[in-house]
Amino acid sequence: MIGLNDHQKKYNLLFGVVMPDHVHLLLQPSEAGPGVHFSLSGIMKAIKGVSSRRINQLLGASGTLWQEGYFDR
Repeated sequence: MIGLNDHQKKYNLLFGVVMPDHVHLLLQPSEAGPGVHFSLSGIMKAIKGVSSRRINQLLGASGTLWQEGYFDR
């Protein structure tokens, strides 16, 4: 799957749904150290960065793919 290089390293992806114009992810950040977890913002930045590069490569395109930020609940 595109953009999951850090799965089981920085987070555990529990569930994901790809929609036509967005994605839904249920993930659990992993511990970076005792009592300290990887940040959601860092995880999202990595997922968006890797997936953007791969999708643009596949489409022969360039430029921004994802909106800035994310909506967490």
